Amino acid sequence: MAKRKLIAFMTNEVEGDYHELLLKGVNEAAIKHNVNLVVVVGKALNSQVKYECNHNITYDFINNHNVDGIVMSSGTMSKFVDHDQFLELYNRFTIPTVSISIPVGKYCYANNKTGFKKAIKHLIDVHKKRNIVFIAGPETHIEAVERYNTYLDVLKENNIEFNPVMIIRGDFTYYSALDGVKDFLAKGIFFDSIVSSNDEMATGAIKVLKERHYRVPEDISIVGFDNVATSLIDSITTVSQPVYEMGYSALEMVVNIIDGREVEPKILDTELVIRESCGCFMNTLTNEWEFSQKSIEMKKMIDEFVSDMYGDIRKIMDVCEFQEFINKILCYLKSQEDEKYNYVLELFKNKISILREDECFLLHKLLLELKEMITSVGLDPKIVECCFSDLATVLIDELHKKSVARNRHVLGSLQNLRYILLALFTKLNVVKNYKESFFERIDIINIDSLYVYTYDNSFIYQKLEYNLFDKPKNLNLLISNKALKNNSMQSDEIISCVIDDKRKTHIMFPVFFHDEQLGIAFYDYPDFWNENSIYETLSVELSCAIKISLMLNSHKKVENELKFALKEFEKYNDNLKYLSFRDELTGLYNRRGFIKHGTILLEKASEKSGKGILIFADMDGLKKINDKYGHGEGDNAIKEIASIITQAFSRDDIIARLGGDEFTILTTVDSDYEEGLIIDKIKSLTDYHNEKSLKPYMLSISMGVVVFTLKENNQTLDSLLKKADITLYKNKHSK
Repeated sequence: MAKRKLIAFMTNEVEGDYHELLLKGVNEAAIKHNVNLVVVVGKALNSQVKYECNHNITYDFINNHNVDGIVMSSGTMSKFVDHDQFLELYNRFTIPTVSISIPVGKYCYANNKTGFKKAIKHLIDVHKKRNIVFIAGPETHIEAVERYNTYLDVLKENNIEFNPVMIIRGDFTYYSALDGVKDFLAKGIFFDSIVSSNDEMATGAIKVLKERHYRVPEDISIVGFDNVATSLIDSITTVSQPVYEMGYSALEMVVNIIDGREVEPKILDTELVIRESCGCFMNTLTNEWEFSQKSIEMKKMIDEFVSDMYGDIRKIMDVCEFQEFINKILCYLKSQEDEKYNYVLELFKNKISILREDECFLLHKLLLELKEMITSVGLDPKIVECCFSDLATVLIDELHKKSVARNRHVLGSLQNLRYILLALFTKLNVVKNYKESFFERIDIINIDSLYVYTYDNSFIYQKLEYNLFDKPKNLNLLISNKALKNNSMQSDEIISCVIDDKRKTHIMFPVFFHDEQLGIAFYDYPDFWNENSIYETLSVELSCAIKISLMLNSHKKVENELKFALKEFEKYNDNLKYLSFRDELTGLYNRRGFIKHGTILLEKASEKSGKGILIFADMDGLKKINDKYGHGEGDNAIKEIASIITQAFSRDDIIARLGGDEFTILTTVDSDYEEGLIIDKIKSLTDYHNEKSLKPYMLSISMGVVVFTLKENNQTLDSLLKKADITLYKNKHSK
């Protein structure tokens, strides 16, 4: 029997809307073509983010001899390097290699021009926009350059003079748009619309505009690019990339090349997706519906439904696809045309055919909720009932076809992962006990097999730019729940050693602690959906535990040294918690910590009398401090603000830095307590600090406050944050 092919998928992430969809396409193509897949996870080349360079060691474990072909997520991997620097990595390989998003060699590429050109022309032709600001991506990134050139071409075709002051430089991140749009607005230049190189920066632009009391789209129209699920939150008109298709096609191309078939580069079209941010209020529902007040109300209800059910929807399919399916149902219910009804049923059959049983049950629950929502807006209840009854029948028939029931464990949420590792750490004494504790519960996170290898000696790796390093020659198997023939092997053989007779997808992560490289981990990746974030989280926690285990092992002969090692373990364990729930700069909770502990506080206080207070605080003038005195001084100022806020509250209160200059506090007080006292206390502490400070600048905080009754409170933490955010920026604007 012919040897099964082994393909490497090199990527800088497996988390997030784009990367999850791309991996899904690659993996499903691997399943269809019966090839083994190893997902090699590093980070972006030349990333300046602390410790991220340590991830890129994984790229060096792939060579022309240990895999048969490579799919490379070139566009996302090379966002911080120019084309020549990317080619240093790409040209290492002489085996069949397909690049995604960068047209080099054999490639699968989404034509940025087609959809992006339509988006910009839509602003000009439909909304009569002529003063269009462009938020650019990294200057060296090939896709960012293509989108920029498309912007220039459309201006020229429509006799709009290019003005360089209308360009905002970004780097594809949310925060680059925040800073860029603020700087642009400060110049006082007239504009009527913004075109962003991606949705993430468009979201940042919308936030700044709303802070400055611009209305989107009434005052300023905005379009983005990518059509990621989060673009639904601000209803961003965008350009949809065929992300899943790129992943699927790229792997298929590699297989064809290996088999000796001729393969041409594949260019897929991008499509304009019209939502509200450009000024078109109804195109997301359907172009066939009349623009009426009832339709607007229906659109709002759909958006609310998708937002409320977001977590459940994304477990079974792409959120954007689900919303489009809702639109097709509504289109039929409005027209009651048989042709549209048959199309809805056929589309539904195709979608559920690839779902697992647990996903089908979850979909059934969503359909029941959706039916209730649609019935409430005045459509013919008989028609609605008939339609959803037929959908339920199709779903039940599909369930009957699933002859073999899967073992449905709780999917790998971070909460379950924490539970497993907490049990593991409480039993950790030596490596042997570590293994036993770990494998007692590992199946709960849907990892069928894992292999953790360590180097003979750890080493420090601090290279920021991509470059080949001299790999340690040997690796030793430390942890595995599967038997292997050899527990020690050469580094170039490590991938082939985890492959067995069954088709498998494995995901590969580095194991390191700070800058100290410890080894490599392989995890079995299931053929069905899994929570991708568990793999990197598990790797981080394994790294800490292995570091501790090795330390304990080296001191096991001396009782006093063992006690010392246990104390060190407690420090590392505390550090581990900080990695997950604490802000590294200030020591306060981060966003994840605030959501977790804030939710617990609200649940505990729900039966008590009294009231809750949520404060959204924004440090004033951080950008000026950074610009004038440097980012180091800016960090010092952030820490001082954190200290001031901490002094104003008790240990029982939940205080967090959400990111940048944003802080939030959740506290509970008696019913007769005046919330103004808290604000006065923070201001008093700030004034006292400024009086004693020798710094050449003054600290200042803007705040938004939301007060609510604890008992029978039906507001979520997210809704309270949104209210406080609105109040904050009203107060900030009035300064």
